[in-house]
Amino acid sequence: MAPPVRAQPSGRRGRAEEMKKNWMRALLVCAVFLLGIELFFRITEVFIPPKPVDYGLGFNDDSRVFVRHPSKQHYWVTNPNKTMTFRNQEFSEAKSPNHCRIVALGGSSVYRLDERLPSLERDLQERFKHKYDKIEIINAGARSYGSGRLMIVLREMLQFDPDIVLLYSGHNEFEDMEQLELSGLKYVPLMRLMSKSAAFRFCRDRITDGWVSVLEDERNRGILSRSRVWARRMGTRPLTPEQKDRIMRAYESNLSIMIDLCKESGVTLVMGTVPSNLYMYLSPVQRRTGCSKVHDRQEYERVMQMAQEQLKSAPERQQSSDIENGIIRKLSEEHGIPLADVEQAVIDREPHNIPGEEYFLDHCHLNKEGNSIWVDTYKKILIDVL
Repeated sequence: MAPPVRAQPSGRRGRAEEMKKNWMRALLVCAVFLLGIELFFRITEVFIPPKPVDYGLGFNDDSRVFVRHPSKQHYWVTNPNKTMTFRNQEFSEAKSPNHCRIVALGGSSVYRLDERLPSLERDLQERFKHKYDKIEIINAGARSYGSGRLMIVLREMLQFDPDIVLLYSGHNEFEDMEQLELSGLKYVPLMRLMSKSAAFRFCRDRITDGWVSVLEDERNRGILSRSRVWARRMGTRPLTPEQKDRIMRAYESNLSIMIDLCKESGVTLVMGTVPSNLYMYLSPVQRRTGCSKVHDRQEYERVMQMAQEQLKSAPERQQSSDIENGIIRKLSEEHGIPLADVEQAVIDREPHNIPGEEYFLDHCHLNKEGNSIWVDTYKKILIDVL
């Protein structure tokens, strides 16, 4: 018997089925290729671990500085994604009635106090051993953080039942605005999803390394100031006086909110004035005549005033000026907040009463001896409070 005759698909239907098979083969090849790339970069990460990345840069509401310890029960540890910005530390969740917990809150100036805070902790423990079983200081200082992000950090730290908060913030208000431009808040969910890929993480880290190295090279060679480097990369212009005034109003508002948050939680807040290196604003002639040969106190005050005016009139600044410190002093007086006058303490210790001659590392960070002045100033207030 003759074999049955099979119906042949029409020409159009045959081409459609063939095209479908081709697409399936192509997708399969692409999937295998992508999986191979992903496997390769996952093996690469064994030798070149990915860098911690804080998507949102702390501006997002779900930002957490501390997370549950992976191996210790009832302990908190610095979020791995935050270790580029915050100190890596841990502390217990349990807190007895005789346990005094102090939180140091601020920008990189507080971050750099990590070597000094343990000694302050030991001094206070020895002095008040009759009153407290334990005194601990948690360093919540973060690089480049201004009052806007510190307010989010404070809300988190208040969940850990602190007794005292030491606030030292004033250098980073303009930096906060620049960081907000870089944060890409609306893309945070997408970036977190993409960062699950090892290939994406590898490319992200290499691109970031190259970009940062260019910025640092330009800064080190003195081509551009930090703010102007960011401005050129972001395509922004120097700030207008109105914009600077708006930033200062936001700064005062943020400090006021932090004061209210501490009051509502029954936490003692200690605020500190924030000195800046004014010596760097003087010309060589001004330094010779204003700081070496002239012995008239009024002449020093005139030189200080000139430097402060230059600082305040700069297109942008990463230093605390008379405006920031004026806001700090005003709020301290209005709300009855203990004030650690670090600015005045540094001025009094400088040879010619101009901050920057001996106790600064750069434009805003105190050096080792300057940090000792910071600790001594806050220590006097802490002793009164405790």
